[in-house]
Amino acid sequence: MFNKDRWKEILEVLTKNWFRTLLTAFGVFWGILILIILLAAGKGLENGIKQDFSGVATNTMFMWTRNTTMAYEGLPEGRSFEFKLSDVQLIQDNVPQLRIVSPRNGLQRTTGIDNVFYGTESGSYRVFGDYPEIIFQNSMYTNLGRF
Repeated sequence: MFNKDRWKEILEVLTKNWFRTLLTAFGVFWGILILIILLAAGKGLENGIKQDFSGVATNTMFMWTRNTTMAYEGLPEGRSFEFKLSDVQLIQDNVPQLRIVSPRNGLQRTTGIDNVFYGTESGSYRVFGDYPEIIFQNSMYTNLGRF
């Protein structure tokens, strides 16, 4: 229900304290603007991450080795460890919940040094050797030839 006296009183208070009204309006505007910017940035980050992981199965796990950081039972710190092809069969046998195990061999890329050469061309690229099972975990497309 429209009450003329209430609206008259509201306008009177707003015009009497005009600076406070202006600061309050600016504060509300600023808060809403920051909220919109933060929500947009969050949505953009979410979309970017989804795009980066598109084509990768959501229940996929990756394992790789690094050099050790601590000494253990007389073995030195910094020793290297690498998976062998026989480890793939051991993983498949000992973890029956796994549907697909696809080993990957990667050519390590070092910064500033070319690792791929073809004729007079060279470049530093990520190079992988995969088993065919990888196609079920990470969708790949070939432009030419076969998988």
